[in-house]
Amino acid sequence: MVPEFTFSRNPAGRWEVTAVNVLPTWMQYHPAARVVDLSTATNDQSLPAEQRAQFADARKRITGIVHERGAATAGLSMLE
Repeated sequence: MVPEFTFSRNPAGRWEVTAVNVLPTWMQYHPAARVVDLSTATNDQSLPAEQRAQFADARKRITGIVHERGAATAGLSMLE
């Protein structure tokens, strides 16, 4: 996953994290190494249906792990 943090100044003038989002990703090694944005790849009609289904399954597993560990309840959100 690729995290995205939002920082804001608090009343004391110090920076604090006010939001955390994650982009679910997949590392693909063939034919060349690249990071796949699962949210985009799942809906990419130029990819074969089987590959889109694999990406959707990976995204579902990642989302399940995030929810299972309580991160979503604590405010973490998945980027679409």
